Amino acid sequence: MYPTAGGGEYRLLLCRFDDGDPLAMEYYVFTIGSAQPPRRIPSPIGCPEPPDRPGLLFKGSLYWHTGSEIVVFDTTNESFRHIRSPYFPGCIAQLFETGGMLGIFIYDDQKTSMYIFALQNQQSERWNFKSYVTLPVAETRQHCQCPDHRESVTVVPRDGGLLILLKCAAWLFQVDGDGGVIVHGKLIASFRYSDIIMSGHYLLKQTLVQHTFFPTLEGYVANALPFI
Repeated sequence: MYPTAGGGEYRLLLCRFDDGDPLAMEYYVFTIGSAQPPRRIPSPIGCPEPPDRPGLLFKGSLYWHTGSEIVVFDTTNESFRHIRSPYFPGCIAQLFETGGMLGIFIYDDQKTSMYIFALQNQQSERWNFKSYVTLPVAETRQHCQCPDHRESVTVVPRDGGLLILLKCAAWLFQVDGDGGVIVHGKLIASFRYSDIIMSGHYLLKQTLVQHTFFPTLEGYVANALPFI
């Protein structure tokens, strides 16, 4: 889902594919609240499979990492293109925004360390190496009694720096990822939650929006602490 350039509408980018033929994909755009059916648009060339996670909305385009390259969807022109990506065979990569630039962090299956890059120039597709971060997995795995490598890893911006989130079993750990080119990640906080909570790949920006719905419901739970 993404907002239009004017900000008055929200649209969905939909992908329809056949399990028997993963290359036979069709892409559609649907305006939320519209009575019109989804509108088909040209499919990207050479995209091996539909993305398995939400795209990163960055400067009016949606970005997906697909392995050795990144698929970009221009939400204004409704067109696809590809840009090169740092590639480490056998590693996992995710995109994020850092300092007004497109960033990518790459880690291996052991999840003991990660490389962080930032896209310096989109025209030349030049990526700059930012840092190498070792993760305190020995400490976190001992803390949550998780001996294997089932952590999920996410990097989010924080006050001009980077915060690394490690999820393992029923624990969420915050790791400081700042400190230079070579960083020894420091565990700064931990949080235990219910096993039924699942992590996703959505990043939300906190905003306050005035709405008249809740004030009209006297005694409604959202009109009491801690919601106000």
